Amino acid sequence: MHLHDNLQVCLLALASRYPESLIENNSDVIGAHASYPGCRTTQETIIWLQRTEPALLKEKASLVIDEQRHVIYLTDRNDQTPAYRIHYRGKMSAHTETNNNLPAET
Repeated sequence: MHLHDNLQVCLLALASRYPESLIENNSDVIGAHASYPGCRTTQETIIWLQRTEPALLKEKASLVIDEQRHVIYLTDRNDQTPAYRIHYRGKMSAHTETNNNLPAET
């Protein structure tokens, strides 16, 4: 799954396709003000960003879920280092599933 749109659309697509997913942010990419400790659901992430950094939701983003990566990039900030890593608490499709049902870390 590859989607190139703004961050909010990418998060909503993730929530729709993989509702059990958890998101971990990278404060080095998104900044300390928009970051939070640990993992959150997609909906919690959207609510957090609406409160703390609403402009971030409008930034260009790429959602990538494939055999090697389960991430969201903020392409204008850093297209090599993920802004968010996606963790899944259930089963992903067979081509992205690992032995313990969690996406491989990148």
